[in-house]
Amino acid sequence: MSTLSLTTLDDVMSYPGMSTVSDADKDWLETLIRMFTVRAEAYTHREFYEEERIRQFSSDGRLMQIQLPAFGKATNVLSLVEQAPDRIFGAGTEIDLSNFYFSHTTGLLTYEYGPFVRGIGSIQVTWTGGLGTAPEHVPADLRAAAVMQVAYWWQRRNEIGVEERRYKEGAIIKVPSKMSFIADVEEVLDTYEVII
Repeated sequence: MSTLSLTTLDDVMSYPGMSTVSDADKDWLETLIRMFTVRAEAYTHREFYEEERIRQFSSDGRLMQIQLPAFGKATNVLSLVEQAPDRIFGAGTEIDLSNFYFSHTTGLLTYEYGPFVRGIGSIQVTWTGGLGTAPEHVPADLRAAAVMQVAYWWQRRNEIGVEERRYKEGAIIKVPSKMSFIADVEEVLDTYEVII
């Protein structure tokens, strides 16, 4: 599975205060960009890179909708196949594409004459989906969020993994901290989140 970088090194370098980053440190910034992308996908429960996928989904016998993990404006559902009683996806088990509806904004595939057949991995969907294949395809708000977060991590690189806690008595204790998203970035990611 490929990964779509949600921003570029040039984008990050143009962020205020980032133009002084040395050439020797640019590899580390590229690593932070990749890390943001992976964490953003985990946070939103989505896959951003646009490519053809084949996945199996399970149904309890009442399921009429499937949440595809990769979707966008150019998503194209190629086939939907239900498992035959002999647990094989084969001729005669494909559902006519006119019998389901796909929402490009939610990633939901709805079977209009459902429910889907019951079983673990009983539905197989083949589709092309995602936001794109290059940072230029990433929506502006998501791309800007990536820049802000990567710049934030970079500017606080010496504090990663350490958090200070101050107490009334004047004591300062350093404790491990996680690399959380900043609030503005989290708000943007929330708009891309898939509720699973």
